[in-house]
Amino acid sequence: MFREQQPCWEDMFRIRAPLDRERAAKSERVALSKEELLTEAGIRRLLREAKRLYRCADEKVAASLLMKRYAHPLAGGGMHAFSRLGQLLDPDKWSFTLILDASGDIHVLGEPELEPCWGEPRSLARERQIELLFKGHFNRLFQLMNQVSGISIKVLWANVANVLEYYYDLWATEAHTTAQELLLQEDRDGVLHEAAGALYGQYEANPLAFTYTVIPHPAQDGNMLRIREVCCLKFRSEQGLHCTTCPHITERQRADICKLYQ
Repeated sequence: MFREQQPCWEDMFRIRAPLDRERAAKSERVALSKEELLTEAGIRRLLREAKRLYRCADEKVAASLLMKRYAHPLAGGGMHAFSRLGQLLDPDKWSFTLILDASGDIHVLGEPELEPCWGEPRSLARERQIELLFKGHFNRLFQLMNQVSGISIKVLWANVANVLEYYYDLWATEAHTTAQELLLQEDRDGVLHEAAGALYGQYEANPLAFTYTVIPHPAQDGNMLRIREVCCLKFRSEQGLHCTTCPHITERQRADICKLYQ
């Protein structure tokens, strides 16, 4: 299964087979096993290098920018497994290594462990996937990030939500049938809005449920831009640039920033 799906895993989510370790090692700055990642010592090591790579004076900013990147392989990959492959991805059963490379990008080495979920109601399988992925992995990681850096856990959840909104937008455009579109929308609504907070950890409400303001893209005719509810703190890095979706800038500033990314 992994060999068949490998181009997708690698191109979209930067998830590579363990044999790619030599290729990754040429540019790696930090390599942490999953077990090391979920420790205070591992987080401190990761943040120390991230601060340098992202030119942050503040560990909170480094933590946020790291999680914006980490959400792609883990949250994006996990929901891809469920919504598009019909399988569950359990990080606890997945032996992987996180690689932070010299450019600040994150790669994951290790074949994802997927479990078929056919035969049970989709709503129940989706709840199980949410609990495995978000309560079992992301919530634990976010608690550690908060303890070490002081970063608001809400900022970290907002980063994950923004990444998942991006992927569900993309997957909707790639759906081949109306039935596929409807299932994707069900999953999107479930994971990002309707699922109970307890499935994600010690939350009364869904921590991925954010509101967005959607506007026409200032630099791309026909495209839309989803303005975030919660800032990712990127502007506090040395570069000082805001994201195109930052909630704290004027529309004139947003248009100028969008031109920089053209």
